[in-house]
Amino acid sequence: KKPLSGTYEVDDFGNRSHSSHRAETDPCDACRRLISSSLTGGGKKYKDGRAVCNICFPSAVTDDGIINSLMIKVVRVLKNSGITINTNAVSIKGADRTLLKQKSGGIYSPSMRGFCDTKISTQYTNGKKDKETASHIIYVLNGVPPLYIELTIAHELMHVWFYQNTAKKHDS
Repeated sequence: KKPLSGTYEVDDFGNRSHSSHRAETDPCDACRRLISSSLTGGGKKYKDGRAVCNICFPSAVTDDGIINSLMIKVVRVLKNSGITINTNAVSIKGADRTLLKQKSGGIYSPSMRGFCDTKISTQYTNGKKDKETASHIIYVLNGVPPLYIELTIAHELMHVWFYQNTAKKHDS
């Protein structure tokens, strides 16, 4: 509660802190604010090690039904922007860091907020490729406010769009 002097950092919300504060406390996994009683009213710690501030926590989404409705909303916004995605073979699941790490395997990074797991099934007739189908499961980091989940869903849906719009061009 003393005035800052010397060198300090300013976050996206205009909050100032010394680098020593960043080393002493967790940032919110959603908004990146430093979690403190004076700045964010404290916060919560999830079992997977993430910390979420009390500004973000009240609206944090953990329910897969809500996550699914957010995906429907994002699909509609993308369609209105000219990006059409066939979601018949797309499902979505909320995930904590542990599940996200497990599902993404060797490409996991701590900044990852989602992962699109695409499974391709190929049907052959008389030794010739007859039909190829794909299914996509999107894992999205839960426990954060809806906007962060929507942004992640939009990103992961673009992987689906890319597959749907380029995969056939690469077939031989």
